[in-house]
Amino acid sequence: MKFAFELRARAVTDESIPQKHDPFVGELTKLAAPWGLDKNSLPTAPDPGAQLSAHFNLGKCLGKGIRGHAYYQFRRPFRDEGCEDDFVDLTFNPAKFDFRTLAYEVFPVYVTAFGAYVAEIAHDEFSYVDYEILRELRLDFRFGVYRVNHVCFFDEILCKRAFKLTPGEVMNRLKGAVEETRLLGDGVHIIGSSTPLSFEEADKLSRDWRMRLQ
Repeated sequence: MKFAFELRARAVTDESIPQKHDPFVGELTKLAAPWGLDKNSLPTAPDPGAQLSAHFNLGKCLGKGIRGHAYYQFRRPFRDEGCEDDFVDLTFNPAKFDFRTLAYEVFPVYVTAFGAYVAEIAHDEFSYVDYEILRELRLDFRFGVYRVNHVCFFDEILCKRAFKLTPGEVMNRLKGAVEETRLLGDGVHIIGSSTPLSFEEADKLSRDWRMRLQ
């Protein structure tokens, strides 16, 4: 079983890649292994060169069994579209990590450090199962949410765009249906389950949680 831990942030034209990168990796030094970074060997900001984005191997800097990268868009005038996001994409086997600590303690640090507007921890298989549906819907990450997964964060702008609700109203709609909801920054941190669920159970519950926000 493989899970994905993904974060997306709206890239800002006048915030350089180093200005985005350095505070992000700096904040991760506050976490213990395997999700934290060694303050004495922090990765430097990647240079996009002539490319439209730059990335670095974040998984290589984390504990054994965590793989993935962080990506930064080349700074230019941006459109308000998800394809213009900076993002982090990690994968791991949830059976090999303390999932509750990840959901309650690690997740909010990553969200805040990266300045994410949306983040989630979910079965990696959903990205394949939902691919054709999302393409048909032409769902833009900045405007819509297709699933509410094991662990999620939606900022205030996304809550209003996707659900026409405030973060507080999202919390009220999900009360009793999920394990816990919390305000985080200007958004909502949703812990659907701090125990890894089977794909079938996660699929059923994510649809139920999403329906409650309609």
